[in-house]
Amino acid sequence: MSNSLLLNEACRFKLEPSREQRQILEELFPVYEEMVRECLRRAMDLNITSRRRLHESIYRELRGKYGDYPSHYIYTAITQALAVFKSCRRLSRRKNVKTPAIKNLNVILLDDTHLFWFSWGILNLATHKGHIAIPFEVHEHSKKFVDWSVKGSRIIRLNGEYYLHVTFRRMVEEGRCEGILGIDVNEGSIDLAVIKPSEVKFMKLDISEAKHIRDRYFKKRRSIQSRTRGKVKARLLAKYSGREKRRVNSIIQNTLEGKRGG
Repeated sequence: MSNSLLLNEACRFKLEPSREQRQILEELFPVYEEMVRECLRRAMDLNITSRRRLHESIYRELRGKYGDYPSHYIYTAITQALAVFKSCRRLSRRKNVKTPAIKNLNVILLDDTHLFWFSWGILNLATHKGHIAIPFEVHEHSKKFVDWSVKGSRIIRLNGEYYLHVTFRRMVEEGRCEGILGIDVNEGSIDLAVIKPSEVKFMKLDISEAKHIRDRYFKKRRSIQSRTRGKVKARLLAKYSGREKRRVNSIIQNTLEGKRGG
């Protein structure tokens, strides 16, 4: 008898806003940051961890102050502030933790269908200037999620660019597996042992080239960290980290496909 599993996976898209849309986003971020800051301050002052209690305490006040903005930004600001406050409380039990502060917030939580409507290639977003439709490129990796449902989303601001992070959800049936899989990960290889009632099979995946790439990019990152600062440093580290990940993944995938083909 099989069981159902709920899979959640995230995918990132680079938004391509027009000049007018970019201006709207630039106005939205500081206002949303202030909403989260006020929610966090109220949660800390009253020691509130309940979403319902924080909503009752602050919603009307924020609605009166930010009447031009869709009300559901207040809901997600409450969610975001409570996540920060609860995380701080957990950490403070183990060590001294500074009072959390919201500064230069670069994330807007859109985990509510009243704020955004996702369609492939277009993000429809509710704002203080009405609904705007921001285009984005649908990259090859994302096409695997075409039949999945959208669970939530957030807009990320990074180095002057805007990205949409979408969480996709899918229900799958868990099948019954027979046998045992043994895995031994080494620096230059991954050794597999597949043990079934009818057969025993051994497989060796050569990943020595991936190790050389890791070493090379490690030296490159160390050089960037010692020679650059600020936004230039962050941009270069992100660039080469992404390039390293893609090259290593390509090597591993090619290795697996070669084994299957053989």
